[in-house]
Amino acid sequence: MRRTLTAIAFVLTFLLGCLPVQVSGASEPTEHTFMLTEADLAYVESDTCRQDWVTGSPATDLETAETMLDERGVRIKPGNPVATATALARTLRVSKDYEKRDTAGKAILLSHELVHYCQRDEQGHTAFEESYFASAGRWRAEVPAYLQSFRTMLLQCMPIPVVEAAIEKRIMTMRDTYLLWDIEPTQYETETRRIWRSVLDVPEHCVAAANDAGQAEAA
Repeated sequence: MRRTLTAIAFVLTFLLGCLPVQVSGASEPTEHTFMLTEADLAYVESDTCRQDWVTGSPATDLETAETMLDERGVRIKPGNPVATATALARTLRVSKDYEKRDTAGKAILLSHELVHYCQRDEQGHTAFEESYFASAGRWRAEVPAYLQSFRTMLLQCMPIPVVEAAIEKRIMTMRDTYLLWDIEPTQYETETRRIWRSVLDVPEHCVAAANDAGQAEAA
């Protein structure tokens, strides 16, 4: 019975998040409600939530992310029946197959969710939740979070085409599910793609590793 009620709660949370909610104070969609500021993309200034903590080592990054979440009082619990991860107050409910993910996959996921907890702590829980239930507000929350996901993928030396494919897939998924009630579709795709593709570059340590591998193979 308890599991059934938990599943119902997750479904209701997801459906509420998909409802079209007008951004407070805006009578119609405007470019201003859509555009992100540098502050939105930076999302934090505190040392505990800086963006440069990802090293590219999955084991190190996973440990760091778990520590940073723990410092914020966040507990990670498996068993989410409807999503890869859902942040409910100080409990991060991850999917039941979370433990089957490799270390790299866990690091990518937690780097994303950590952004949301940083946003929540900066804005305040109530303000963050109210904003997140509006599509423009959710867009503002998700773009920096996925930006960190893609950074983490690149630092793990995933090939550029793999990250590009992940970017395009996420753009289409977000467009088709919950983002377009107060955002013009073409503007959404153009701006989101511009921001996410801005990080597409091969990190120096990945170039060095590829060169070393090539030299070893040639020898």
